[in-house]
Amino acid sequence: MGSSANYSNNASMFEDNFVSGQRGQTQEQLQEEIDLQALENQERTIRELEENIVSVNEIYKKLGTLVYEQGHTVDSIEASVEQTSVFVSEGVQQLKQASHYQNKARKKKLILALIAAAILGFIILIIIIRN
Repeated sequence: MGSSANYSNNASMFEDNFVSGQRGQTQEQLQEEIDLQALENQERTIRELEENIVSVNEIYKKLGTLVYEQGHTVDSIEASVEQTSVFVSEGVQQLKQASHYQNKARKKKLILALIAAAILGFIILIIIIRN
């Protein structure tokens, strides 16, 4: 019986070692699968990041094109504003000159009216004196 118990003990130990080995191998496989999934997730994240970077690059290119195209419009607007400023300044000068001429014309009209009144008064005075 000693040998049978010994055999049974050895078989049980062999079976425990075998199961233990399978568990160790299974745990290693699980760890490898977890690591593989982590790498796949990381790769997917990197690809998404790459796509986002490409999208941002395209947006910047479009923005640069818009800025370039609208630069001409802005330059044109700026030139128009400068030209308008010159025209307004010239207009102000012309209005001042017109006001000056208008005042001179008013003075001349007043002087002519006074001269006409004086002549009329003189004529009336002559008529009164002769009669």
